[in-house]
Amino acid sequence: YIHKKLDNPPTPKILMGIANASKGLTTYYQLMNMCGYIIDEGITAVHQSLKDATKSNFFTVPIFISNNGTLLMTEKDVVLPFEWDRIHSYFGYEVQDDSMLPLLDVGDIAIIEKTDKYENGQTYLCSLDNKEILIRKLLDFKDYIELQTVFPYNKPLQITKDDIINRSFTILGKVVKAEINFR
Repeated sequence: YIHKKLDNPPTPKILMGIANASKGLTTYYQLMNMCGYIIDEGITAVHQSLKDATKSNFFTVPIFISNNGTLLMTEKDVVLPFEWDRIHSYFGYEVQDDSMLPLLDVGDIAIIEKTDKYENGQTYLCSLDNKEILIRKLLDFKDYIELQTVFPYNKPLQITKDDIINRSFTILGKVVKAEINFR
């Protein structure tokens, strides 16, 4: 692919094998970046070669975890059906708390559509204070945003318009699907 002898880059699964076999000479992230799978600060977009329906009925996106309030790419990935979408950028997020039970539990994978905008009443992956990454349902009350868990006894977190700036509140993406981890 680098020497222009192949039209399409290797799949993420093959890149994982190459990274593992390189004995530290390269990383999965570096290979994913070189092959054009990773753009925009580590969030994955669907490469054009994976959008050709004659070649594939699915595409693979990496899974990220929270690392002190930032997204850290793991060596895991998740396969999404090709028919699902051809336009948006996606990544997986491994849930690390049970605040969204029964929808998402620890170890489940939330499929995230990358966006920095939100719609009232939808569920999003967001960053707060550059320390926490949360999955919450967002309700917009004009003067503030309420971040709700599924637990009815948890008090919703209110974020004012000033808090959005002062507390570094950022929308990382919309939760569009859950991959339940059956243990």
